[in-house]
Amino acid sequence: MATDSIHPAEEFTLPPAKKFLAPCPKFRLLVLGNLESTKIEIFSNVLGVKLDKSEIAAAFSTTHNISNPIDVGEENPRVALHTSANFGSGDREAYKAAVDFLEHRKSSDTPDRIHCIWYCVSCDEDRIIHGLEADFFHQLSSIAPATPIILVFTKYEELIASVRQEWYRDEQKRGVSKVAASHILRDLTNHEFQKRIGRRWDAILEGEPVPKLCVATDDDGSAHAGMERLAVATLAELREKPERLAFAAAQRSAPQISTKVCTDLAGDYFDVNTGHARKRSGVEMSDILRDFFDRSLQIFNFNDPDKVLADPQLLDQIIESVFDAEELGFLQGSIDIGGQDLINGLAPHDRACLLSQALAGIILFFHRLSESQWLHRDPVPKLTAHIVDRELSGIRTGKERRAIFETIESSSVFTECHLASQVSDLILKAVAQEERFGASENAFTIEDDSELQEISLSFVNDHPGPEDVVLPNGMTVLTLN
Repeated sequence: MATDSIHPAEEFTLPPAKKFLAPCPKFRLLVLGNLESTKIEIFSNVLGVKLDKSEIAAAFSTTHNISNPIDVGEENPRVALHTSANFGSGDREAYKAAVDFLEHRKSSDTPDRIHCIWYCVSCDEDRIIHGLEADFFHQLSSIAPATPIILVFTKYEELIASVRQEWYRDEQKRGVSKVAASHILRDLTNHEFQKRIGRRWDAILEGEPVPKLCVATDDDGSAHAGMERLAVATLAELREKPERLAFAAAQRSAPQISTKVCTDLAGDYFDVNTGHARKRSGVEMSDILRDFFDRSLQIFNFNDPDKVLADPQLLDQIIESVFDAEELGFLQGSIDIGGQDLINGLAPHDRACLLSQALAGIILFFHRLSESQWLHRDPVPKLTAHIVDRELSGIRTGKERRAIFETIESSSVFTECHLASQVSDLILKAVAQEERFGASENAFTIEDDSELQEISLSFVNDHPGPEDVVLPNGMTVLTLN
């Protein structure tokens, strides 16, 4: 029987998976808005919560009690949603109620504290910014120092439509391709937003580090991308691990967030010593796989009222879909009673490699399932056995599982490893493949559009605008004199 040639690691005991999110079981979000600026789609697309117009009207009325979260039933058990009118109308009672509410909770334990604020305003260049709004942004760091705020501009689709109409009328004979035109329009819209609206808010904020995001609700391609950016930006503002895990479980718009969090969790099942990464000692492979399955299921937080994913055979079915017959024999042996000798007979490197492949396969299944349920769906559909079977079949017959094996088998991480996070990064790379998740912990997809961006920049720079315009890729456009 093969044994580890490195120093033996301490025995490891798995804590109960059901208590995994116990430190912060719900993400507590405060949304400040009004009927004009707070769109139903934000709640359905980002959080998977379906509210009708009457519920939105009640949630942002002057009589609504900010302390009482909206009852979302079982639609999303991982979110507590507090709401109140924003301060654009100068309502001092609403302002005082919000400030008192935040101050009361600022020293609360993590589960009861407000974890983030979305301040919603519409993309209306005629909208007056009230002094109470400026006061709120400037005083928030003392009112609730641990609570980040994001300025969310809604109705961005109206600005997109206006810019598109003007551009096609004036530039329809320029001969650019449809793809290039979409990039030009994206940057022109950002340019116009900053000129008409963004600069005024920048002046009010006076350097306060408040992220600003625009979300559209019915424009082709822009709507879901904006919702994803809101989810990613929210995660980026969170500092404590329990609230980051809570938001990863609460959001239902960005599968890459859940996938990245799960790959981070996967690193916990490995010991790293003297440059080698090995499976944790003292815990069976079967226990690791079951534990990881249960934790990942909590993070992905599917809309599964019929408990399709509670099938006790599902983990076995995932493993069978991912592995070929030879590898499957070892893993099934580890799961069967008395079959652990098969796994223990492997060299430490091979055990670590096999475990990584199995963990990656579980993540791949959940990632595919989340894409089929979350993306471009309003509302989020419930899971069915047919959907689960379809994704299992897609893994079994597709190229992704082979790409996972090759990525992990060809890696030198297991013999040149200093941090468990390197194993997590390898698993993320194996699962992501062509999607190419970004390397940052924000877990947002990066696309290579440098050639199109160059075309877009040359066009945008030919048009007058504000002194500094930040484009979606983070570049700054300077007006050419």
